[in-house]
Amino acid sequence: LDFDGVIHRYSKKWHDGTCYDIPTEGAREAIEELMRYYTVFIFSTREPEQIQDWIATHFPGMKSQIIRELGFWKTEGVLGISNIKLPAMMYVDDRGLRFTNWNDVLNYVR
Repeated sequence: LDFDGVIHRYSKKWHDGTCYDIPTEGAREAIEELMRYYTVFIFSTREPEQIQDWIATHFPGMKSQIIRELGFWKTEGVLGISNIKLPAMMYVDDRGLRFTNWNDVLNYVR
């Protein structure tokens, strides 16, 4: 899961670099639902400690762990947090573009 714009509302964009905003509506419930079936992690360019502190404040009681090494995240019931792009079945991002072919990509950005 991406953090900014997906979990963290991010209403002022980067602003001052802090995690200043509230969660997006339904974020906690959705993460908890996903964690019942999958191992879930946050992938962000932010420092993982900053996100972990935000999670502790806004989602009290949710277990989280910083992931520092490349590999498969397989810790059930714990939300991983990393700035390393780990292998995943799916990435959820507010700015993503699904790759189908290069013509579609070029048509999208033109």
